[in-house]
Amino acid sequence: MRNETTFIDAALHVDPEDSNLFLLHETWVSHDDVLNVQLARPYRQEWNSAPPELLSKEREISVWDKMRDDRCMAEEQTRVAQLR
Repeated sequence: MRNETTFIDAALHVDPEDSNLFLLHETWVSHDDVLNVQLARPYRQEWNSAPPELLSKEREISVWDKMRDDRCMAEEQTRVAQLR
């Protein structure tokens, strides 16, 4: 997904008390694009069709509105340089 034009960033987290519980946090330019284009991308189909026996519980997908974003200046400068 890092090659998609509306992709900003993603982070994979694991619950420190349950190593089988993950949170994938993705940031995109447009919620509409995520719902109508990105979730249907072919590279997501394998994840979407994972056999139920691999899951400890049903997946939960939600969309949140970002209120604020803070970054380390060094990280931001690296990000801007990569975009050039």
